Amino acid sequence: MAKNNDTKKKLVAGAAIGSVFGAIGGFVAGVLTTPKEGDKTRRDIKRETKKVVDEVEETVRDVAGKVHTEGKKAAKEVKKAFDGTPETTPKKTSTKKKAK
Repeated sequence: MAKNNDTKKKLVAGAAIGSVFGAIGGFVAGVLTTPKEGDKTRRDIKRETKKVVDEVEETVRDVAGKVHTEGKKAAKEVKKAFDGTPETTPKKTSTKKKAK
């Protein structure tokens, strides 16, 4: 079960990272191949950078939410697995000598 969750997390993280790099690559290619005046290019860079930042923030929130949810599930599973089991810590023994 844990291996499956780890695989899902890696897949989501990989997709998020791929999306970010794809957006950045497309933006850079578009800016560099379009002939524009400096002011217009700077405005475009600013606007597109904001879009990429917004996308990254949204993706991070989504991934964080999924990690939080999966963490809660895992904690419940661990608690459930250990409920009702005897304690594994040894009981303290008295060091006092008994009176005769």
